[in-house]
Amino acid sequence: MKYVAAIAAALALFAAVQLAVKGPNPAAESMVIEVRPAALKLSQLVALAGLPEFRQYAAAIAAANSSAAQELRKLAALVKALDDETTQLAAAAAAKNATAAQTHYANAKSLLEQIRKTLTSLGLWDAAKDYYTAAYLRIEALRRTAEEKPKAKLWLDAPTAAEAGSRVIIRTTVEPPNGTLFIYLDGALINQTRIAKSYTVTVAIRKYTQVVEISAVYVSDDQRYGTAENKTVIRVVYKNATLALQCPPEVKWGDTLTVAGTTNSPAKAATIRLGRAAFNVTVSEGRIYAAINTTALAPGVYNLTVSIPPSGAYAPASASCTVNITAPPPPLRLPTLLIAGLPTAITDHYYYTPNIFEPTGTRKFSIYVPPNYPYAGAYVEFTATVVNPLQIGAAAALAAFLAATAAKRARAVRAPPPAPTPYTYAELAAMYLRQAAAKLGIALKPGTTIRELLSAVREVDEEVYRKLAKVGRRLEEVLYAGEQPTPQDYEELR
Repeated sequence: MKYVAAIAAALALFAAVQLAVKGPNPAAESMVIEVRPAALKLSQLVALAGLPEFRQYAAAIAAANSSAAQELRKLAALVKALDDETTQLAAAAAAKNATAAQTHYANAKSLLEQIRKTLTSLGLWDAAKDYYTAAYLRIEALRRTAEEKPKAKLWLDAPTAAEAGSRVIIRTTVEPPNGTLFIYLDGALINQTRIAKSYTVTVAIRKYTQVVEISAVYVSDDQRYGTAENKTVIRVVYKNATLALQCPPEVKWGDTLTVAGTTNSPAKAATIRLGRAAFNVTVSEGRIYAAINTTALAPGVYNLTVSIPPSGAYAPASASCTVNITAPPPPLRLPTLLIAGLPTAITDHYYYTPNIFEPTGTRKFSIYVPPNYPYAGAYVEFTATVVNPLQIGAAAALAAFLAATAAKRARAVRAPPPAPTPYTYAELAAMYLRQAAAKLGIALKPGTTIRELLSAVREVDEEVYRKLAKVGRRLEEVLYAGEQPTPQDYEELR
């Protein structure tokens, strides 16, 4: 602040001399009044430093503080030089003369640094930092302008509206000639080509939305030009297809499931999905009809969906309904005595075999009886006595049989099942896998495959999955490769 006070005193002296020699000078008086230590502005200092009167009475300022006067004169010269370099930098940027712009930019940066140091030495940095910042941003912006390439030009000519399912012609023109053209439909690249001056492409409008966007990017071979981009929007005209579906809510297993529907779409085919099965049917004069044999399905609730594809100006459509394929519960013969390792008939077509290592004793069993046409599957609970001949003698086995005659029988509960298997080991392994999944809280759907079950287990417990995966692989080998189970396989199920 000592320089500020000294400059203010010198300027006051300068004003007094002016008044004495030349009389009042409104402009000079105004500037002197504003030059106070708390409100000193760089623009005012520079303006005063440039006055002929200021130079005339520089000796008076020097008498007050010669160092401050020198710094002030230096500051005025630096500001003027910066203005000159900025003007030349702007001209070079406008002409895209990168070489000349780089030279003037370097000079301007150097002058800015000297101005910063001078302002600091005068104690004027806080008052003048806004000027410094504005000057810095100005030369940086001019530098970027000089380095930017002029963009190539790209014109797109396309219709403003088109019917869904139709083809539209897109015409493109570029400048300068020769380069690579990329054409996009809703952001997806649909065409890439070399272009001389113009190019025409046909685009299929297969989307049933309000609008589609056609955009293009042109990269010129001339390195002096930047990439050009352009885009246009085409309004899509289409009709909503209607689809009315009729299907029964319930069908007895083995009966024919009849599906009928009507549509205003000119589509010639429809797709029906029932559970995991899918098949195509013909659409005749807007009518859909299908008769589905349910014998190959398992009892349970199915979601049936009919879909028609887009056709011309008509959008795609779909409709769904729920169908319950029903079946009576199976007639059960629940045993009170089981021999470990030997099959026992639960129904006419299903046998349950206790593990050969099952210990002798009375306990509750929970098994699943798979469906067998015309009967549904069922989860069965019953209490029975297991006799393991490897552990007890004949007399003890007979006593165990007599004790088992009073065992309770459990009623069968209908439930959606997986596919049946005639293999004793396969039955045990399947039940083993199902029970393991149930302990983890995994609900299995009708028709769940071995690999789907294992995948569901893996998402819940990786350690249990590793144990079950071996059983699952072995079960597939027995079921599909015809391999025979070994005692070690049974041991894995314990």
